[in-house]
Amino acid sequence: MLNLATGEYFGNSTKTLENQYLKLCITNYAPESIIAAHNHENPYLSLLVNGKYLEEGEAITQTIAPGEVLYRPKGYGHRNCFEKNNGTCFNIEFKPDWFNHLAKHSAPVKDRPVKFSAAKYPFFYKLFLQLKKHPSNDIIFDEVYSFYSRLITRFTTTNVRPWVKSVCEIVQEETHKFHSLNELSDKVYVHPVYLSRAFKLYSGCTLQEFQMKVKLERAIHLLLNTTKNVSSISFELGFYDDSHFIRSFKSVYGMSPARFKRDLNS
Repeated sequence: MLNLATGEYFGNSTKTLENQYLKLCITNYAPESIIAAHNHENPYLSLLVNGKYLEEGEAITQTIAPGEVLYRPKGYGHRNCFEKNNGTCFNIEFKPDWFNHLAKHSAPVKDRPVKFSAAKYPFFYKLFLQLKKHPSNDIIFDEVYSFYSRLITRFTTTNVRPWVKSVCEIVQEETHKFHSLNELSDKVYVHPVYLSRAFKLYSGCTLQEFQMKVKLERAIHLLLNTTKNVSSISFELGFYDDSHFIRSFKSVYGMSPARFKRDLNS
């Protein structure tokens, strides 16, 4: 099995930037590329911007779709088979000095791959677009540090009230509307004042902020994985009008949904 050193990837690397702790890299893959079994000497995060591939890994075989991030531990063996379209990956690689720097502050990540949606962490796209358009040392790495600390933190749910989980499930399953505080309190049988205070305590954000976060996560998925236009997505997610959707999207990503999709796929 091939072992790739720091910054080495299959495919065609078009943009790179690094500091003492991290290396950022954008890599393009031709349609139907087959990547031989290999591993990397450093752990890294890989965001699939476009395309789709099947990963056959030591721990699990899974399909990676646009908008999904895969964390691969150091030395994790895997091979990849891309589908008919071009593929683009954005990699954030953690150098050895990263772990020396964090040794006194945190425990290491469990030695297993982890897949999650990049829409939950908008900084992935902000970093990607910055690197793609304006690769310079002015790129801020602070959000990567913050993200990593959350990635390795073990969240316990034993003290979370069951109704909090119920509220989250309702909002995540019913993205076609904006739920009022009174409506949700009636559904979970909790007083609205208590629900409002307790939800922020347990989730770290207000109910309104949580609803918007869920809707924008869904919007990213639709923009990357469907041919729906902005108006269709806005209507599907229950926004009052397109302007409301566009303003909300721009407040997080710094650009309109249409430009976001165009810049990622250009």
